[in-house]
Amino acid sequence: MTALLKDGRARITGCYSEKTGKTYDATVVLEDDGQYANFKLEFDQQKGGKR
Repeated sequence: MTALLKDGRARITGCYSEKTGKTYDATVVLEDDGQYANFKLEFDQQKGGKR
């Protein structure tokens, strides 16, 4: 949480997807426009994955 507030992004690993039953790594990005704070996930590109 500290990194997210300080840098606006934080790396998370080992998150579990109930939909697929798999784990994944992502970066949480905080977007604050002064009125609203939004979060989005940026996923790493994996070699040999589906497109």
